[in-house]
Amino acid sequence: MEKGYADLELSVKSEGGHSSRPWGGSSLEHLARAITDISRHPFSPRLPDPLAATFQTLSPYITEEPLRSLVQDVPRNRDAIAACCLLRKDTFSFVTTTIAPTMIEGGSSACNVLPQNMRAVINFRLNQGETAESVMAHCRSAVQDESVSLRFLQANNPSAVARCDGPGYQWLTESLSVFYPEVVFVPSLTVGATDAHQYEQICDTCLRCSPFMAESADMLTGVHGTNERIPIRTYAQGIRVLIRLMELANL
Repeated sequence: MEKGYADLELSVKSEGGHSSRPWGGSSLEHLARAITDISRHPFSPRLPDPLAATFQTLSPYITEEPLRSLVQDVPRNRDAIAACCLLRKDTFSFVTTTIAPTMIEGGSSACNVLPQNMRAVINFRLNQGETAESVMAHCRSAVQDESVSLRFLQANNPSAVARCDGPGYQWLTESLSVFYPEVVFVPSLTVGATDAHQYEQICDTCLRCSPFMAESADMLTGVHGTNERIPIRTYAQGIRVLIRLMELANL
């Protein structure tokens, strides 16, 4: 399963003018407040089904409390596990719809000139249980300023949960195990959006997997970061996995 994806545009229109007459606040001020209003109203944590399966499979290997105790009964402790994951940098994005202001455009050409039309974009990654409609309703409730317009530039709901009992999952885990024999493979959640959801119209199961297993530091800072990169050895190993997967699928 992968999260849904939404780009929300916030826009404010203004006639501008001299900064000595900022009656009612500038368009930049209204836009900044709206961004803050949305960012300060996070979505409730929820443990999606694939991540629940992850914790059930990994429960014998988890040693850190309080997760060690909580995962002994995942169905009963789902809310507590989600709350625990929400507090960790490496797991919070798995249990909530994330809010990331990414763009702002407009502004003034001089320090003493009021800005005119302003726009910003907030990117959301939708957790299981949310829809594009529920995200829009959440944001409209958070932003009470009627001068701020909201609209989606693009949006899609979370994908269906892929099957783990079919040949595709078996081929995938067999391919990975050839090159990573000591790794425990578990179903999980893709927090980033991919093009795989487009294939759900013609396929009952779309598996998401990246065989490019870089070091943790590279994964946290290299993906969409400054000087985006992965090590050459990681790239080559991932290609080997994909070749093996195609060989198994064509037997």
